[in-house]
Amino acid sequence: MNNRLRFVVLGVVFAVLFFVAISLISDTDRQFENLPNSAYSVKDRGAKAFYLSVKEYGRRTNLYDTIIFRKYARFTPDESLSVSLLPSLYYLIDDFEIEAIREHVKKGSSFLFFIEENEFDKYEEIVKDMEESINSTEEMYYKEYVFEDGKGGRIYLFPHGDRILNSYMKHDHSYATDGLVLIGEIAKKGRYKTVAINEYYHVGVSASGGSDVYGMGVTLLMVQIVITAVLWIVYKGVRFGKVEPVYSTRKRNETENIHALGNLYKRVNSPQIVFDVHMEALLGDVAHYLGYRQYNDAIKDEMLSDERLCELEFDKLFLLYENKNMLKKGDVKKYIEKIEMIRREL
Repeated sequence: MNNRLRFVVLGVVFAVLFFVAISLISDTDRQFENLPNSAYSVKDRGAKAFYLSVKEYGRRTNLYDTIIFRKYARFTPDESLSVSLLPSLYYLIDDFEIEAIREHVKKGSSFLFFIEENEFDKYEEIVKDMEESINSTEEMYYKEYVFEDGKGGRIYLFPHGDRILNSYMKHDHSYATDGLVLIGEIAKKGRYKTVAINEYYHVGVSASGGSDVYGMGVTLLMVQIVITAVLWIVYKGVRFGKVEPVYSTRKRNETENIHALGNLYKRVNSPQIVFDVHMEALLGDVAHYLGYRQYNDAIKDEMLSDERLCELEFDKLFLLYENKNMLKKGDVKKYIEKIEMIRREL
């Protein structure tokens, strides 16, 4: 593949991965559309009709703005009303969530939970040590909780949560209307300009992932950096076994003879062969040192009696060369280094 074609292919791959990443990050609604009790769902067990009513009521009365909230309680906007539509107790009744909710209430925010009528006891940990009051009309009632030393924040439990679902509102929207009016009254009383419909308690994870903490801009930047890094590695990386081009001749020094013959030793698994090759080269050098053209048995006595060669311990190496069975496999490298040292000295 030539460079131009490779560049085009990589460009196409980058574009596809980039847009896939954007779609995965920005598509925050899809995973909620089929969830029961979700403000996104138009199915019978969904609550989109009620959510749209809350949004329209806030717009018409100019009391508040409505947002969808998909984060932990600690990220709840300050001085706001958080509304949970039939929340899952599995995600709600958690020590960290309970503590975060109570802290926000003490600072002035309020929380309204649309619940089942038999679930009051499930919220005991959330409303612990708070003053309770019951408000009722001919058709419905709800409980209100407040801290004595708080800044006006409250927790409301509305026990007619199933009546705000799409299936029920098709036939009777009276309870949904009461819930809608209650939201308006709480927003007006607390001067809350934001009503956050909490979807976190339906699925337990934020739909927008890390963008909850870092923001969408930073998240997209991180995705681009990761994709670019992966493509750079693919483009520049050298796969195993690929021969790298050699642009210059590299000269070996004498000691590299040891490494050059290393493959021979590994392939035939014979230290004796490697040792003999080096010794034959040394014998040729010794013969020249003594004034002979080449080595032969006639000069053996002269070699072994030479004072300088004895100082270099040539006689010990020659003894190993003569007695093949004395060489140990693990000592080959040491003897070869000794041979090369003697050759340099000569």
